[in-house]
Amino acid sequence: MAIAQAKLIVPRTPRMRRGFTLIEMIVTILLLAILSAGITRFIEIGSEIYVDVAAREQLLSESRFVLERITRDIRSAVPNSVRVRSGAVSGAQVQCLELLPLRGSASYIDLPVLTAAAQAQVIKINNYSFSSGDQMLVYPLLTDHVYANSGRRHTVTAISDVSGEEDLQQIDFAAATQFAADSPGKRFYLAAQPLSYCVRNGSVYLHLNYGYQSSQPLFASGGLLMATQVSNNLIAEPVFRFAGATLNRNALVIVRLRLTRVDDAETLAYNHEVQVPNVP
Repeated sequence: MAIAQAKLIVPRTPRMRRGFTLIEMIVTILLLAILSAGITRFIEIGSEIYVDVAAREQLLSESRFVLERITRDIRSAVPNSVRVRSGAVSGAQVQCLELLPLRGSASYIDLPVLTAAAQAQVIKINNYSFSSGDQMLVYPLLTDHVYANSGRRHTVTAISDVSGEEDLQQIDFAAATQFAADSPGKRFYLAAQPLSYCVRNGSVYLHLNYGYQSSQPLFASGGLLMATQVSNNLIAEPVFRFAGATLNRNALVIVRLRLTRVDDAETLAYNHEVQVPNVP
């Protein structure tokens, strides 16, 4: 008689999984640290480049803005109204460029020169809108003719069209007025108030609406900020120089502007010449 043999089946135990060793963890941490340091340095370099480019762009923008504004005002100034003055005010060195911006110009038909009158008749002034306080200038040969009481500048009270004449206008004065000289070209100029660009304490300021003064003013405070980071030594290297007219050229304003970044990383130097209208 056969006897059945039974097999005892023993269940297999699951194989135990191994974790990271200490060396593997240290190597991983080192690799992550190296990678993080590289990424951080990359970000720092990018930030430094951005800050450097932004600072350079600001320097360029300021220099271009102030030079373009000064150039535009000089080219549209009343003839012989540009003057430059330097000096010490309140312990600080200041240099100012003053001029009289032109608002309109034309030729006159009748002007009170030999006898006083309250009106003048002129050719119609194009692209001009009258404003209270405007001044009429005739034949200004010197800066004193522009700024001092020379009889070549008088206040205008009104401008109106001449009835029946399309091309003529009448200029009214507050009272009977007599100009000191007649212009050979019958030319006159209309202007409002002078303005000054002043350099002090490493900045350029624009001063407006301070009135006509026979002696050029130097401003130690106030004004509209136009540019910063100016590094000119105003005694050894003034920003503004004025060269009078000669037989073969007009008068010139020479602008030598030097701007240096705060971190001394870069300096921009400009040597700019602007011709001044000087035919009254």
